[in-house]
Amino acid sequence: FPDERVTKILHGIPADYLQMQPDHPDVLSSFGLDDADEVVLCPTRLDPHKGLEILVDAAGLVKKQFPQRRLVFVVAGAGTADYRASLELRATGLGVGEVMRFGMQGKALTLQQMPTLYRRAALCVVPSLREGFGQVLLEAAAFKKPIIASNTGGIPEVVLAGKTGLLFNCHEPEDLATQICRLLEDERLAESLGQAALTRARLEFAAERMARDHLHLYKKLCRISIK
Repeated sequence: FPDERVTKILHGIPADYLQMQPDHPDVLSSFGLDDADEVVLCPTRLDPHKGLEILVDAAGLVKKQFPQRRLVFVVAGAGTADYRASLELRATGLGVGEVMRFGMQGKALTLQQMPTLYRRAALCVVPSLREGFGQVLLEAAAFKKPIIASNTGGIPEVVLAGKTGLLFNCHEPEDLATQICRLLEDERLAESLGQAALTRARLEFAAERMARDHLHLYKKLCRISIK
């Protein structure tokens, strides 16, 4: 289609609604988390195209870099028992079986439960091998969390590299590990990226703006059809 026939409307999320959700202690206990754990959250489902093998491999490298820190890598989504078992086997083989926590089969967390994990996370990682958009990136931004994501699909449109988050080369666990270590070592950078992500989410990815842009488009189309 020619440019004049294309209207771009950015997806939006209800950031205020997410932030007002109460904590669910049972969510934390289901992943075996306690106050001393430093959580690296991957808010995606257990699916091969989400790049979770890359995350497990990166976790092994990060753990070697910070052997004394109580790092816990939490993959929050649900998935099949077979795939979960394959990830656990991979983690055990790399010596990070104790620090990887995977969601349970058929037990996807609700939108009301996820804020508990976002608040608890030190940073969020989305290692997808392909991704059309990545709503969880905006959800993490709503809680001012620093984000590391793969440079694939629509992700670079949501995460501005070096400004609202960090991007790593897709399929490269070494690069992902480098970016995770970078944020773990530099609290000031992590805080500034989280704040920038929140600011951009409120300005450009608000649910109210998305609704307003759709309404404007519908009115425009109605005027054209009447003519």
